[in-house]
Amino acid sequence: MSASTGEASGLIDVLPVEPGLPLPGNPGGLTIGQTVCSPNLNYYSVPLSWGDAGNETGYRLYRNGSLLATLGANATAHDDQAPKGENLAYTLEAFNKVGVSERVQATLGACQ
Repeated sequence: MSASTGEASGLIDVLPVEPGLPLPGNPGGLTIGQTVCSPNLNYYSVPLSWGDAGNETGYRLYRNGSLLATLGANATAHDDQAPKGENLAYTLEAFNKVGVSERVQATLGACQ
């Protein structure tokens, strides 16, 4: 059984159209700062920075394909405590309710 509540009439093209939330912009590059490889530690500090994407709710940062951190909208830097002896591939994307930006990447050779 079905019921009808009325019929639509009139011109559809005169209805107001609300613009949707835009996709986030692309992060402005991903840069690896100065690292110090200490022979006494099993990890080392890797400073990462990027330019603001715009229209983002936050960022997701990956190391070697695994999620490393989810950061807030105003983040433009993160300091990773990375394991020694591995080549590192970092990937960053901005996100919001609509979707994600293109990913930016940076790589770093292993600290021995």
